[in-house]
Amino acid sequence: MQKSADSLSRTVSSSLISNSIQRRSQEDCKKPHKIPLLEDIFKNFPNTPINLDVKLNNDNLIQKVSEMVAKYKRENITVWGSFNEKVTKKLFKLNPNVGIYFSSAGCAKLLFLMISGLLPFFRFKETHLEIIMPNRILKK
Repeated sequence: MQKSADSLSRTVSSSLISNSIQRRSQEDCKKPHKIPLLEDIFKNFPNTPINLDVKLNNDNLIQKVSEMVAKYKRENITVWGSFNEKVTKKLFKLNPNVGIYFSSAGCAKLLFLMISGLLPFFRFKETHLEIIMPNRILKK
């Protein structure tokens, strides 16, 4: 009984290790390492929710990311957006089935409407709110 429990434990442990991204030691971080491609992450973690922050206002990049999200049928477990309002609008227009988070302009609008008491009278295309933690902003 103990032997099979140990075997199961090792199998589960090795499976968890091989299917998760491990924290790298400081020594490991100094060595060159390969950054995984988005497609590799989609293949290896098919049921893991992912938040994509599209940094560039590049139509080709936005199109390719959208195609990949659709190819791997991840519309319901992916959230994407950008702090750039133009990029956020392009993402929503390209695929409104993917959850989208507020841009910086959207956050300002949300805050204004909340403070003014008008928030209940407005609808938003955004489905998620992503806020930078104050300790990240104030960190030197």
